[in-house]
Amino acid sequence: MQIAKEYRALSIVLLMMVCAIVGLATMNTTLASAGNPSASFDPQTQFSVSSSVTIQSVYGIATANPPPGAGPPDNRTLGSQTTFFPQNQTGANGNRSPIPSNLTTMQNPKAYSASLTITAQITGNENDGVQWTIKGGTIVINGTTYDMAAGQGEMSDIDMLIMNGIATDANGQTVGWRVDGLVALYGGTVIGELTGAVTTSASNDKTTSNMNYIITMA
Repeated sequence: MQIAKEYRALSIVLLMMVCAIVGLATMNTTLASAGNPSASFDPQTQFSVSSSVTIQSVYGIATANPPPGAGPPDNRTLGSQTTFFPQNQTGANGNRSPIPSNLTTMQNPKAYSASLTITAQITGNENDGVQWTIKGGTIVINGTTYDMAAGQGEMSDIDMLIMNGIATDANGQTVGWRVDGLVALYGGTVIGELTGAVTTSASNDKTTSNMNYIITMA
């Protein structure tokens, strides 16, 4: 889809920006990650048990899901237009058949600024990875702040990071949240791209906002 392509292109640009921020001189340097045998990334070496870590977004966007019954966001009907004859489309008599182009398309969903800040403590190193307990932090979407109430996370030995938990807004409403994605060690800094969602409750029963972040972890 066009939206996915735009997000992917944006993510590539943002990852390049992160590399510049952490002081990299060139983008041709070999990426040090768990999948690179010449410079492997061992989470257990990078993060020792009982140490504290901070996960911080350097860029983030979020898109809101419509309320139940509202339908997809920003839908528009193009209406009846001139019919066209696609190649190799033939009718019963061998003639190419016109196909009406009464089409519906979806515009890009409206995006909002978003940020993510998490403080955590490494509590385990099972299965060649590390696990942590979230001690605090915030998710901010379009000016709305959610304070972390509880949560946990894990980084595997194959570059995968996953976190989830619960948070509260200014009215005391409890929401659920989750993010996951790929991480890598680059220039001595763990960087990554995470995607996830905020849900209407801790049971993750309805997504209200989708989130995309470029993060550092140290």
